[in-house]
Amino acid sequence: MKPGSGKREAAGGKPGSLRLAVLAVATLAAPLQAQLTRHTTFGLGGGSTRLTSVTGAGTAILSGLTIGGSGRIGGGLLSVEGGYRQGGLAPDSGTATTQDLVEAHLMVAVRPVSWLSVLAGPHARAFIAPSGTERWLLFEARVRAEGTVVSPAVSTYVELWAALGGSVNVGTGSPSARGGEAGITVRLPRSPVWARLAYGMDRATQSGSVNARSVEDIRVSIGIGR
Repeated sequence: MKPGSGKREAAGGKPGSLRLAVLAVATLAAPLQAQLTRHTTFGLGGGSTRLTSVTGAGTAILSGLTIGGSGRIGGGLLSVEGGYRQGGLAPDSGTATTQDLVEAHLMVAVRPVSWLSVLAGPHARAFIAPSGTERWLLFEARVRAEGTVVSPAVSTYVELWAALGGSVNVGTGSPSARGGEAGITVRLPRSPVWARLAYGMDRATQSGSVNARSVEDIRVSIGIGR
C-alpha cells in the first residue's frame, strides 16, 4: 500500500456516506408521496337536516337544507380531516323561530389497519336565532369502520362518536354528546371522482338542565380524490 492511501480512502468515506443518506431519503420519500396523494380527497354537497330542540319552554322541531364541504389529507397511518356546513332551519312545530345552523369539525385520524380509523378533535356547532346565538364546543373521539361491497367501485362506512368534554355558552351545566353516521360511496371506473349518500344523527345534552339538541340529516355529496 502506498503511503497516504489510507488517508485518501478515509476522506472518501464521507461523500460515500452522504450519497447513501440521500439515496435512503429519496427511497422513503417516493412511497410517502404516493400515500399522501392517495389519501387526499375533497367533496361538496348538501342535505336535508332536522333539528329537535328541547328547552324549558318545550320542544320544537325545525328542518331545512344545509350545504357544506369536507376534506381529508394525509398518508398511511396519519391524516387530518375537516368539514363545514351551514343552512337555515324553519320550524315544523312548536313555538321556535327560524334559525341558522353552522358547524365545523377538525379531526386527527390514526389508521392502525386499512379498514379502521380512530379520530379525535374539536367539533363546534352554533344555532343562530334572532334572540341570540347558542354555541356548543365539543372535543370528540370517533371510530370509523370501512368496507368494500364491490371493489373498487362501491364501499361503505360506519362511524360512531362521543364527546369527551366541551362547553356551552348558555346555562351552567357541562355538555355531553354521542352520535353516529353510515354511508355508501360509489366511484366512477378509472376515475378519482366519487359520489356519497350518508345518514347521520347525534344528540347533545347539558347536565343539570333540560337543554338538548338532536340533529338528524341525509346528505348527498360529490368529490374528487382517493
